[in-house]
Amino acid sequence: MILWLVDPTGEIRRRGVTSTERIQAACGFIPSFFDAEDDRPCVVQLRERYMFGCSPLFGVTIQEDGTWQYPDDPDLPPLMSADFPANNERVYIYQHAFVAVVKTDGSAKPYCTRCD
Repeated sequence: MILWLVDPTGEIRRRGVTSTERIQAACGFIPSFFDAEDDRPCVVQLRERYMFGCSPLFGVTIQEDGTWQYPDDPDLPPLMSADFPANNERVYIYQHAFVAVVKTDGSAKPYCTRCD
């Protein structure tokens, strides 16, 4: 079972969205693309289970708290996040179907994509 944290930074609620259900609904089907029993990297799972594939986005910075930053765009706080200890990874889901997969030990650059 995957434990998804809703609004892990608290920023979504500070912006006035108080319903957990609304935040979860904004993530759509993306959480279902990941399986805690699957020991493959989260990027592999995402590419396999999202029928349109996932191309990397470049120029994105993921802050330590999970905030998505892209030049000249407003910061996006994560809607939800989940840890995958077996892979040493954390997945963040954002508005507009953006997804980031981060190595929790910082051993690799984040993989950022959009599931649209």
